[in-house]
This record gives sequence, C-alpha cells and structure tokens, in this order.
Amino acid sequence: MTLPGPHLRRRSGGFTLLELMIAIGIFSLVAAIAYTGLHSVLTAQEGIKRGSQRLAAVQKAFLVLQRDIEQAVDRPIRDSFGDEQPAMAGGDSRLPQLEFTRIGHANPRKEKRSNLIRVGYKIEDDKLVRMVWRTLDRPPESTASEIKLLDHLSNAEFRFIDAHGKSQSQWPPVDPQAGRSPPPLPVAVQLRLELDDWGAIVRLFAINDA
Repeated sequence: MTLPGPHLRRRSGGFTLLELMIAIGIFSLVAAIAYTGLHSVLTAQEGIKRGSQRLAAVQKAFLVLQRDIEQAVDRPIRDSFGDEQPAMAGGDSRLPQLEFTRIGHANPRKEKRSNLIRVGYKIEDDKLVRMVWRTLDRPPESTASEIKLLDHLSNAEFRFIDAHGKSQSQWPPVDPQAGRSPPPLPVAVQLRLELDDWGAIVRLFAINDA
C-alpha cells in the first residue's frame, strides 16, 4: 500500500487561495441579501410605527375638539381690555381662529368657582394649538395656557353651521338683512384640516347647547 505524499497531506489540511476567495464572495453575497431584507423590514416597521403615532395624534386632537365644542354654552365674556366678546367667535379674519365658552371645568375639590372656562384654537407655525383661559372675564394682561395638539399642518379652516343649515365663514355671522341679532351659538362647527402627509380631513362637531 502506497502512502500519500507530503504534498497531498498538506492539501487535505487547508484551502487554496481560490477556494477562500470563492467562499468569501459567496458569504458577501449572502450577507448583502440578508442586509437588504433586514433593512426593508426595519424600514417598513418604522413606517408603520410613525403611521400609528400620527393616527393616534390626529384622533386625540379630534377627541379634544369634540369634547370642547360639544360643551359650548351661551356665556359672553369680557376680554382683558374690558370689551364684551360673544359666547363663540371665529372666522378667517380672527385670531385665534376659534374661541368660545364651555362647561365642564372639573372641580374635584368643590371650590367656590365657576365650572365654565374659555377655550380657543389657533394655527401657529403649522401647528394646531389649544388655549385655555381659567377666568372668563379676564383681568388686564391675562394670558392663556397653550398646548400643541397637532403638527405638520398646511392649512386649517373653521366654518359654522347655523340653524338653517347654512355654512358661515365666521361667527357671529354678519347678516344685515336678517333684521335681528344672530343666535349666540351655531348648531355645529366644521373643521377642515390639511395635513402635510395625509391631505384634507373634514370633521363636523355638533353643539349640545344649540
């Protein structure tokens, strides 16, 4: 029986340079395919996460708006200059775009104070901002607390539905032919939001007191 030569024994213990290069090439190709697939999964997962967070933010903003507008009441106020302001005021030429009195100011400590507050909404720096005045008839230089509800807005518009079902661009409406004072509150408030990512969304909020 003939024993293998030294060169055969060395060959059986390792790989040639060509074999190593082929193995590295195959490994690189598999790694590239795996990375591409993983990157696609992570990108899709991140997109779903951002979409879910955006949906939650939009739903929260509409819930807050609904809660406020539904509880609007006929209670005019006096601003920090002493001028009377209607129970609800809003429109294209007004800042904030919407302001009104609402009921439902929680009072868990049973303090001797009103359960009414004044709230407002405005668009500032592409954001929908909610404002709250704890005092209805404001002292001089009074300010509202503000909280951002929604961002990345390209436009927003409030419209007001009167008792005849007509849409008004401002409230109180200006109607010199009516011959009488307008009602203090509309029947409903319509909000049209234009989001940078989702386009236009329109919601209608009925007013219980109307």
